[in-house]
Amino acid sequence: MKFWLACLVLALCSAGAFACVLTSGGKPAAAIVVGADATEPEKNAALELQSYIQKISGAELEITPEPSQTLNNIYVGQTELTKRQVPGFDWDSLKRDGILIRSDKKSLVLAGDRPAGTLYAVYDFLEKDLGVRFWAPGEEYVPEKADIQTEADRVYVPPFYLREDFFHLYMHDEKFKAAHKLNVRTNLATTPISPEWGGCYELIGGGHTFWLFMNPDKYFADHPEWYPLIKGKRYSGYSQLCLSNDECVETLAQNVLAELRKYPEPRMISVSQNDIPLYCQCEKCTALAEKYGAQSGLILHAVNHVARAVKKEFPNVLVETFAYQYSVDAPTGIKPEDNVVVRLCNIYNDFGTPLKDCPSSPFPDRVKNNLDYLKAIDG
Repeated sequence: MKFWLACLVLALCSAGAFACVLTSGGKPAAAIVVGADATEPEKNAALELQSYIQKISGAELEITPEPSQTLNNIYVGQTELTKRQVPGFDWDSLKRDGILIRSDKKSLVLAGDRPAGTLYAVYDFLEKDLGVRFWAPGEEYVPEKADIQTEADRVYVPPFYLREDFFHLYMHDEKFKAAHKLNVRTNLATTPISPEWGGCYELIGGGHTFWLFMNPDKYFADHPEWYPLIKGKRYSGYSQLCLSNDECVETLAQNVLAELRKYPEPRMISVSQNDIPLYCQCEKCTALAEKYGAQSGLILHAVNHVARAVKKEFPNVLVETFAYQYSVDAPTGIKPEDNVVVRLCNIYNDFGTPLKDCPSSPFPDRVKNNLDYLKAIDG
């Protein structure tokens, strides 16, 4: 019995034996180290960490360019000082906003892929380890505790390259977007994210871009055949394109290239259907849709042509398109080019329920088919 009691006491005593103490009794037990080679987002991340630790504990941790000799140290940013704390770590593995959070008894590392990864590491630590919650701009929960210590140790690389949320309450709040790791500017979220908050990727066009590149005011008079055949007539009103028409698709590709040339470092462009289910009913479009088993196949047929043209001139640019409304069913017999990103727009879902479990969806049987997009992209 004494043996088991001794083991229990030892386990309880050792539970925090390797924790890095950051504050004790509301007093600083660590310094925040930001190396001379830190970037603006990394410096801002250090300020955010300092602010929230003070809100939680009352302790104001000093931000210093060199490690403290008397306190524990929190290394913020992918600086040379930080790299010395994690010898052998593969920093290239933190591609696309990946984060590293690692602690031992004397130090804590909060760092990530540049430019925004360190900000994301700090917010991840504040949420998952310290219990902070960012509900909305100006609305947050900050716990109160005088003693802060951590044994955090994790690496995370987000599976989604671009992240955005169309909710106007916080669409223009830089800090809130950074706290939620949102990193895209589109035609709907028109406010850019400034460099100190990590910057953002430009999704050129934003979405529903057929008219952006192929406006009927410019082309319909000379090329009515580029526009949809609906009830036996070519239609110039808001609708889709005749995506089986080779001239139309080639002109679309050339206009996409012209748009990309306007940007010094383009990353992604949207080549996506308009926001209306008026698609072409001509024989060739109908035949292609039947060949691929869904309207999405016809769209992908055209988008793949554009993507091949983009890859020749812009090998690092991704071409985004939609699985949306009438194109939500996955096609068969066709795969996206490797530079095509298909955005599944599950607009009919209960967003409080996982996609596969949603009882309110008008197309529950489509869920499995929608997941086929992932398989198609992965090959």
